Amino acid sequence: MELFKKSEKLASDIESTENKIAELQQKLKELNERKKKEENLEIISMVRNSGLSLTDIAEIITSYSEKVSAETAEKLPLTDSDKPKGALSGNDK
Repeated sequence: MELFKKSEKLASDIESTENKIAELQQKLKELNERKKKEENLEIISMVRNSGLSLTDIAEIITSYSEKVSAETAEKLPLTDSDKPKGALSGNDK
């Protein structure tokens, strides 16, 4: 029937587009997985070529992680529960 041809065509286009999106999402997922595997291989290669012992590498990573955590904590605003008792917040008058 001529009356429903436009809506049927749109429904068909929607279904086709949804199928393409699903295929592209799967491709993106696979590419991200491949990228992560390649990055892991590069990291492993750098670590092996560094000549450092396992203990040295662990110490470096731990030290770096602690430094980053401390720097991040310094940037975070204090919440009311973190402030000393009796301290006024910006909204208290």
